[in-house]
Amino acid sequence: MMKTAVREQYKLMRGAIASDRRRDAAQQALEAVVALAAEHTLVMSYVSIGDELCTRAINHFLAEEGKLVLPRVEKERIIPCCVQDVSTQLCEGAFGIPEPIARCAIASPTLVLVPGLAFDAANHRVGYGKGCYDRFLSFLSADVLCYGIGYREQLSSALLPIETTDRQLDSIFLY
Repeated sequence: MMKTAVREQYKLMRGAIASDRRRDAAQQALEAVVALAAEHTLVMSYVSIGDELCTRAINHFLAEEGKLVLPRVEKERIIPCCVQDVSTQLCEGAFGIPEPIARCAIASPTLVLVPGLAFDAANHRVGYGKGCYDRFLSFLSADVLCYGIGYREQLSSALLPIETTDRQLDSIFLY
């Protein structure tokens, strides 16, 4: 199956997830991130949009711990930035997604939570097709852990189509 078809299939599938199931998944993800964050100095999350797994509580927790890093996009390039206060340090950015304001310091996370539309058992992901995360992940050192995060329904039973520019994740956490 081509990536375009995978994207369409999983957008529909993710959109059909019931709201109570979404809340439960977000809570489970928060609990997992609380445990993971204890082992990391800086954790890069993302601001969820639409029907993505909600990262609001995760981002508030990480900010309170002084560990939150969020992506700022400049010319389709991700810049990881420290955010201490999600209520005052975000502005509308690329693609209409809230991102860190320009004065937020550039950071070097030790763990990156990676969104996606679909994931497979080989820890590959299919994203939205712009390549921003693949480019960003390709520049990270090998000791930075990259974990895909999403709903159980986003796990493909078949291996996803991959390209040489796709970076395999270290693990996936689906709730």
